[in-house]
Amino acid sequence: MSAKKTGPSRMIDLWNPPTWEIPVARVISDVVPAKVRRRLLDVPAKEMYDDTVRYLDEALAEEKCAPVQMLLPELRAGYERVFDSLRGFHACKPTSLDSYLQEGLKPLDRKWLEEEAFALFEGTIPRPDIATAAREADLDLREGKIFLEASRDVLTEFAGHYLVYGPEAMNCLWHNDEARFHESQVRQRRRGIPTIFECAVPLRMIDDDFRDPLVYTLTTLHFKRCSRIPEEEQGADEWGFSVSRPLPPTCILGHTHPAVISDPLQHGMEYESPATVCSWCSRLR
Repeated sequence: MSAKKTGPSRMIDLWNPPTWEIPVARVISDVVPAKVRRRLLDVPAKEMYDDTVRYLDEALAEEKCAPVQMLLPELRAGYERVFDSLRGFHACKPTSLDSYLQEGLKPLDRKWLEEEAFALFEGTIPRPDIATAAREADLDLREGKIFLEASRDVLTEFAGHYLVYGPEAMNCLWHNDEARFHESQVRQRRRGIPTIFECAVPLRMIDDDFRDPLVYTLTTLHFKRCSRIPEEEQGADEWGFSVSRPLPPTCILGHTHPAVISDPLQHGMEYESPATVCSWCSRLR
């Protein structure tokens, strides 16, 4: 079940080319020389990788043009002129959507983790012990961030741990206690409702580590579509990114509660959600 607003017209939906193909083509035609674009028509799409953009660098070199790093600022500026946001999906397993829809999505912090852990264990662990665990947890890759994915399907098919077992950060509290680690997963599997929030994430809020990769991905997707040697039709690939500031509720376009999710800890098994509607679903229709 979902509740959904209409997305902004200048939003990139990465795996839905009609949302970006014309503006992207215009930017590329302004920045990438025509002789390079012509050369790339004969490069097989399957040989174009967005993480290295080597295919583009080689074409530029063969035509004695500046390398892709020299074009990057112009491409990025061009895309940011024609687009203002990126569609992203955030997976979680809250007991209530109230704070999300009233206050927005917030970066992970240790106080929130402490409160969640205390509620998860229903008072069976002394509060001071949980506070110590939260204070000492290794959250280097997670603290202060919100993680999103450009494809909803990736979350349900390949990243179901967020929907079935809740925040990975919870497990960081018990990395030295195998029994409690296991109990945490068991409790999280029973608690909350799997939820995917659909968001329009302002480009200016995307962490710097992902801004240039977004340029490379859009550019590569364009050239793949132009290639005279296309690759077999494929579904959406994984394209995750993060933001390090609160994402206000105005950026939330809607939410869904998937009914069936691939369980990453029980190979070949599916998790059936205890609920596919919440109190907000009817309110936001």
